Amino acid sequence: MSAMKERIDDLLNKPMSRQQFLKHVGLLVLAVTGITSVINTFEGKNSSKVAGGDSMAYGSSVYAGGKKPV
Repeated sequence: MSAMKERIDDLLNKPMSRQQFLKHVGLLVLAVTGITSVINTFEGKNSSKVAGGDSMAYGSSVYAGGKKPV
């Protein structure tokens, strides 16, 4: 783990322009969002819902007809 800490320290101490800094921050954000989406995929957590299982789906309210209020 110390090698990772050394690389981070080197990056933080490296003189860079604003453009280079923004590139590094952008890449970091892309890496974090990519990693979290991969983790969510492997854990089975999808942001899209399957139709028919959602209580707020089209036609699921009392006013859709044919359903009795609970």
